[in-house]
Amino acid sequence: MGLSLQSNKFHGVINEIPLPPLLKDFGVSDNHFSGPFPTNFFRNSSVYFIDLTDNDFDGLLPIPPPTVQYLSVANNKFGGDIPYELCNATELYLINLSNNSFTGTIPPCFPNLNLSVLDLRANKFVGQIPDIFPPGNILRTIRLSQNRLGGTVPRSLVHCKELEVLDLSENELGGRFPHWLDTFPNLQVLVLRSNKFHGPVKSSSKSDHPFPKLRIFDLSNNRLSGPLPAKYIAKLKAMKNEERSGLHYMNENSYCKDAIEVVIKGMEIELVKILTIFTTIDFSSNCFGGEIPELIGDLKALKGLNFSHNNLTGSIPSSVGNLTNLEWLDLSSNKLNGKIPGELADVTFLTTLNLSNNLLSGPIPKGPQIDTFVHSFDGNPGLCGHPLPTACGLDGLQSPPTTSPAEEEEEESAHWIEWRAVAIGYGSGLVIGISAGYIMLEIGRPRWLVRMVERWLVRMVERKRRRKTTRPKRDAAPRNHPR
Repeated sequence: MGLSLQSNKFHGVINEIPLPPLLKDFGVSDNHFSGPFPTNFFRNSSVYFIDLTDNDFDGLLPIPPPTVQYLSVANNKFGGDIPYELCNATELYLINLSNNSFTGTIPPCFPNLNLSVLDLRANKFVGQIPDIFPPGNILRTIRLSQNRLGGTVPRSLVHCKELEVLDLSENELGGRFPHWLDTFPNLQVLVLRSNKFHGPVKSSSKSDHPFPKLRIFDLSNNRLSGPLPAKYIAKLKAMKNEERSGLHYMNENSYCKDAIEVVIKGMEIELVKILTIFTTIDFSSNCFGGEIPELIGDLKALKGLNFSHNNLTGSIPSSVGNLTNLEWLDLSSNKLNGKIPGELADVTFLTTLNLSNNLLSGPIPKGPQIDTFVHSFDGNPGLCGHPLPTACGLDGLQSPPTTSPAEEEEEESAHWIEWRAVAIGYGSGLVIGISAGYIMLEIGRPRWLVRMVERWLVRMVERKRRRKTTRPKRDAAPRNHPR
């Protein structure tokens, strides 16, 4: 027996009423209910399915009965601490408290429950993630993003062998990259974005095939350093094999659909359902250095690649031309040099390209896709060719700037003014120099030289006067105009 009022336009508050003893399902999701939900609404019931998602409920979380297996109150305004009575619900396989205002710490009993999905993202939880994940647990999805969690990633997570999705992004987690995660045989989504992880990204010595099923790998906006993890790039098996069996979603036969927030083409987007063909690597906004491994071209299933805002050097490997499924590529704000490989023009699905603010040089490859990227090459003074305004010369380098006839005439005029100024300055300097010399000689009393200079100056002045008196005065008399 169930009560299902999902996806209607019901509104108002829900009052505390006795529930039928045989009621098993209670679903009022996707409505406009508001106000506090009665705390003891389910206390004496045997409900095992509770769905209050997508309403405007506030206040404290209602206490579920011990029989509950599915509890989702996502996208409401519930707040306060998680009631300890929730730890009595030992049959719970899904808890979704996301997008509320819950506070306090994560209850330590959660890892010990029979959970498959733990979704606490977008709340105000503080403290550390409980380090008590037991062996043999069946957790498949852990989403704790957008909270205020600190400390390090708990090592007991290594017992979560069934884990497929781990999203710890946008917290205050620190320490070294948890390399032991690469032993997880089923992990498909790993998002550690926007934390305080630091140091190099090294693979686990225990794994010859790290991250065999990983398809979304996001370490962006941390403090990671050292070279790019070449071993991971070489071994990411799921990113090498293109999905040819049609479009499928992760866990499409499950009642709970995996959702994840990823940065696509510079925009943060929530994927409500994750396609199995969606593969992306985002290591942007870190301190990685060195060159981009040539092996990157082996990841032929990649849809997105973002290494921007690092300290990468060397040239862009020509193997990027093998990434024929790539839709966005961002290598901006690094120290990459050399020419842009012509093979990049062969990536026909590319809709977003950003190579700006590097040290690239030479001609931009020509291609139907590349010609549309107007601002993708800004901040590379050595680049030339379309779509930049700088043309390339015969040697493939920038041509010297050309000038128009008007500019040439203006330049000649400027040269004439410069030379006239030089002549005037030279003449003035000559007179001043002679005068200064005259004074010095007069003081030194070599009379014969002083008299010679005096006579030369008098003759020069007389000559100037004669030229002035003989020159016709153009404006002295009125002009005669023919009538």
